Amino acid sequence: MGVKDSPDCGHRYKETSRELPKCAYPVTATAQWDITWQSTLGETGQISMTQQATIQLRIAEAIPVLVDPNAPEAAAPAKASC
Repeated sequence: MGVKDSPDCGHRYKETSRELPKCAYPVTATAQWDITWQSTLGETGQISMTQQATIQLRIAEAIPVLVDPNAPEAAAPAKASC
């Protein structure tokens, strides 16, 4: 969605994860469903489900590199520690 915030769910990270342990943000997502059902035979029921997942998410930043086309060599930017 470009630079726009997500309309329904999401998070915009304002800082990279470079200074965090393992160079990553710990992210946990949880989804919960409450389901009510009915069969064609008239039976009904309810089911509740919860699922959860966790991941380590690295957030970096894009760094533009300006190159002089007339220069003999272009210097690459220094790599971060993560």
